[in-house]
Amino acid sequence: IDLFSSPTRTIVINASDTSSPQRSATFTIEASRRPTAVTVPGTPSLGAVKAAEITASSTLQGGAPVQQPRLEIVSETPTSVVVGLNVAPSRAALTQWKLNGTPAGTSATLTVDLPSGGPDQTVIATLPGETGVSNFTGYFRFDKPPYIDSNRVQTDADIRAFGLNADNTHTTTAADEGTTAGWLGGSDVRTALLPVLQSLTSGTAISIEGFASYEGPQPPPAGLTSTTQYLANQDLSRRRALALRAIVEELIADAGTSLAAKNLTLSHASNMTGWETHGFPAVETRRIWWKAAASWPPANTPETVATITLHRDPQTPSTSAPTVIDPPPPLNAHLGAHLPEPARRRRRLRI
Repeated sequence: IDLFSSPTRTIVINASDTSSPQRSATFTIEASRRPTAVTVPGTPSLGAVKAAEITASSTLQGGAPVQQPRLEIVSETPTSVVVGLNVAPSRAALTQWKLNGTPAGTSATLTVDLPSGGPDQTVIATLPGETGVSNFTGYFRFDKPPYIDSNRVQTDADIRAFGLNADNTHTTTAADEGTTAGWLGGSDVRTALLPVLQSLTSGTAISIEGFASYEGPQPPPAGLTSTTQYLANQDLSRRRALALRAIVEELIADAGTSLAAKNLTLSHASNMTGWETHGFPAVETRRIWWKAAASWPPANTPETVATITLHRDPQTPSTSAPTVIDPPPPLNAHLGAHLPEPARRRRRLRI
């Protein structure tokens, strides 16, 4: 029966037998969909499921408190949450988990049951240290930091300020040549670089080099000679190295990082070695050169232990207030008002 085009349908069934005289009958059915269930006023119901919360968190690296990496909620459902460390995917896969003190395997993320009003859950993520770490790479968008911005040649102070804007650098490459191109995963450079620097020994010398992609064979773009094209990219490389240096210096100056006591030394420069082999023509191979890289003698990073407590408030019960509707008066009530008292009584008796 099709109830899509019409809310009701009439079904007529005719039946007859073989007797003599013949008997017949008709059965009529009015078909419709069942009405939508209606909540009876005054019936208690549960409110919306509350969002999961992290009520306590800490990160230790080599036993010392650090700001990064953090254990975060990646996603959630009404009854569970998925948590993970904000590190590169290759590192995240090495995370060792404990849930309420019980080992829970090794994986990039952990799913935790967390129903409304249920008990709090304590999650510990342990990330093993790395051996022989000797470099860190930060990526920029195409042709950034700029040479000219707002019709003004950028000073070194401008370039440093550009580098300190977290949106301008990343641990993964930009998607394309757009001035506001998105990043292909990863995190901002400052977040990822801090725990690496904290693992270095006192007095480590850090050398920072900037690079640039090659945009095509000679002849160069209009208005440039082969020499000026080279020099323009050389200065772009220098600006990238300076921007990354600004991030390192800002981290050292931050009292909360404890880096100042390490007496790290810094240097920066452009690196144009093999520039004409840097990726031309595809953007997929050119964008890997929009970068600056910091290097130092190989060092071992200590393990990282991040702990969080997960909590979800219970749903809040609610009761809809009943609506009181007075019944309508009888249809003939107005007639009784004009009758003598005995008649009104008799009329009421008949009703």
